[in-house]
Amino acid sequence: MSIRLDHGESTLGEIHEINVTPFIDVILVLLIIFMIAAPLATVDVAVDLPTSNVERQPRPDKPIFLTIKSDLSLAIGDSAVSRDAVQSTLDQLSNSDRSMRIFLRAGSPIRSKKVRRRIWAELMLMLAVWIGIVSAVAHWHAWQYFLWMYVLPAFLAGNLQSWRKYIEHVGMTGNTVNSSTRSIVAKGWGGRIVAITLLHEPFHGVHHLHMGLPHPELPQRAAELAPQAAHENHPFPSYRRALLHLLRSLANPRVGAQWRTTDRQP
Repeated sequence: MSIRLDHGESTLGEIHEINVTPFIDVILVLLIIFMIAAPLATVDVAVDLPTSNVERQPRPDKPIFLTIKSDLSLAIGDSAVSRDAVQSTLDQLSNSDRSMRIFLRAGSPIRSKKVRRRIWAELMLMLAVWIGIVSAVAHWHAWQYFLWMYVLPAFLAGNLQSWRKYIEHVGMTGNTVNSSTRSIVAKGWGGRIVAITLLHEPFHGVHHLHMGLPHPELPQRAAELAPQAAHENHPFPSYRRALLHLLRSLANPRVGAQWRTTDRQP
């Protein structure tokens, strides 16, 4: 028995379909890399902690943070304060309540050798993972998939996040939360969807007033964004309005109340 494969055409027809085999190979290689790298990224240290029967105190609604910066200057909340004014400022914020807790924050420089070693280990792990990813993409000639399915979306997402931070803070030199950040409280369903996708970060003033507050509760405190002084701004109804306000301040793109202090100095 024989089968005739010739259909009378001298050339084979073109197939207008994408060959997804290299893409699947890259995905499998990346999956293997992440499966191997994930256990290495976590370090379990056995710690024997003493037990305590003391009831946990509730977190205050408006905690007071005293920050000691790397240059030994002081700040209470977001405002710089001199050493001589620390006591009077704390008394004013706490209404002279000596039982109220004051949260102490250190400066940002990392002095712990263990933490520095951990940071360097994570950086080396990231470098090794990316070397593996790029090598796999180069081996299977999957640059087109890598560009359109990772590089371009990552570029757009990173720039959108940067612009979001610029809109929230650049050009704001107030000494209160509502005057040092731009909050967006959208009324339409489109703006609400954007707020949900950003974990309600558009309610940025509430985020600074209540650090550590779960993001679903931020919209419930939107009333706190109402201006309390003449120099404070109303919440913006959209990112477009906030962007226009940002563009008008780009001629003097300063951030923070310290610029007002600098301008008053001779």
